[in-house]
Parts: sequence; structure tokens; C-alpha cells
Amino acid sequence: MPPSCYDPDSPDEREVPLPSAPLVNLSENVVLQPPLTRRGTGPGMIMFLPPEGSFDRRKDTAKLLDPEPVQKWAEEGFAVVGATIKGDGPGWTIEQVLREGLEALLSIKELDLKTKFAVNVYDPQILSDVNQAISKDARLSCLIAFGSPPNTNSVPLFIHSPTSLPLTNTSPSITVHKYATDSPLFVLPQSADYNPGFASLAHSRTLVFVRKTLGAPIFDIEAIWDEHTYFEFEVRSVAKTMGTMVAEPYVNHIPTVS
Repeated sequence: MPPSCYDPDSPDEREVPLPSAPLVNLSENVVLQPPLTRRGTGPGMIMFLPPEGSFDRRKDTAKLLDPEPVQKWAEEGFAVVGATIKGDGPGWTIEQVLREGLEALLSIKELDLKTKFAVNVYDPQILSDVNQAISKDARLSCLIAFGSPPNTNSVPLFIHSPTSLPLTNTSPSITVHKYATDSPLFVLPQSADYNPGFASLAHSRTLVFVRKTLGAPIFDIEAIWDEHTYFEFEVRSVAKTMGTMVAEPYVNHIPTVS
């Protein structure tokens, strides 16, 4: 019988550990995060983030539910290499990130797709350089970016662009989504230009694109939802219900885009 009221001392209310995997430092400016899902395996993504000091940080110190990109994509089931490139600063170059990062992904047991990888560029300042570099390895199968699309591309390109930026490349292999904002950094929670509604929309669109391009990760959403509702409405366990979700779960309220 389900409980008639909440009992924090009930065996069903013991905390359920969420998926965890240690963050690995590959270089001064590069980390590797294995997937943060119960499956524990997934495809690979190499990500370029803007370095500290290259953008205005959000002044509001209130905690946001949206995690930073490396964690966010790991929670979607990806093994993520995250890098920041700062001019002549220490650490790996763009070429090294792509080459050594790929090898690092291939070396971990959590990677379950070894022939295709996604590249995600959050730093518009290096988009052109990354776009040129990925053409050297056919395993780098698609490019997602925030900013103005480069003039040429060698792989399917998925662009999130402010309406103020021009569109010069009209190749059929490019998909462009425009957002009513002035900054391509609207997707970063730590940025002063962060827009949670646009960020959520861009993430959802990107996830569909990457799954279509790589063919992974694919989850049985119906089974996941059935388990979630079973613990919530039949077992009526807060702890077990929370254990079916990510560290900072939230609901997108579609009518108000909030």
C-alpha cells in the first residue's frame, strides 16, 4: 500500500544516488566528462567554450537550474571533451583538442560509438578555425555552433545565430536558427547575455540534430516516464522519484516559455 502521508524515515525515502563519473583533466584547458546517465555509456562530443574574461559574467548570483554545457551534455548521455582556447595561453591548441580529445574519448570504456563524433562550438571567436580543423578527420561528423556561420563547411553545420548577425553561407548542408538577441552567448548560464528560454530551445534543437546525425544516444523515453510516474504516483516516494531525474531537474512551461 502506498503511504497516506510523507514519512522521511521510510525505507522508500532513502536517498537514491544519481549517476556520477569523475571529471578528468586532460590538459590545463581541457577536461573529459564521461556520461552522467544510468546507462553510463554514450557517443562522444568535443566542445569549445569561451575562456574566462572573454565575456561579461552574469551579475545575479542566484543559483540557476541550467548546468554548464559540459555537465548538461553529459546528462544527455554524451562523453564530453570540453576545452577553452585563449590565444597563446597554456594548454592544447584547437588541433590538439580535436586530435588528442578524440583519442581520449576512444580510450574510455564509456564511449559506445567510435566512428562518429559531434563538435560543439560555444565560442564564436574560434568558430572559423574549428570549422577548418575538423575537415582533417572524417570521424568528426557534424558541427554545432553559436554565432555567424562560416563561409564554407565540410560537414553538416547547425547554427544558432542572433538575428543581428549576417547569414553569408546558404549551403544546403547548413541549418540556421535565429534568435531575437544580440549575443551568441545567450546559451551560457554564466553569461550576462544568458536567456533561459532561448537556451532551452537551442539545446532541444541541437539534441534532435545530433541524434539524427550520429544515430545516438537513443533512450526509451516511454519506459523512463513509466518508471518516473510509478515512483511518484504509486509508490509515492519523493526520493525514488528524484532518483529518476538529473541533479537539478526542472520543467519547461511551454505556454509561457519559462
